[in-house]
Amino acid sequence: MPRIKLFVDTGFAECSHTDILEVDDADWEAMSPEERDAFLAEEAREFMGNHIDYGAYVMDDADAASGESE
Repeated sequence: MPRIKLFVDTGFAECSHTDILEVDDADWEAMSPEERDAFLAEEAREFMGNHIDYGAYVMDDADAASGESE
């Protein structure tokens, strides 16, 4: 059974996440090399999305009045 290590490292000390994903042998063997690459990329994107908060918004006058600069 292939074991795939997923990781997110933000570059900050103690700010990394890891997980091991186990894939059924038959499912893995049924994939072409291209499908495996696509599977790994999708799992990595999903893992990252579950562990990183991100976004953007336009600040308004209320943000400025509260002293929020970031």
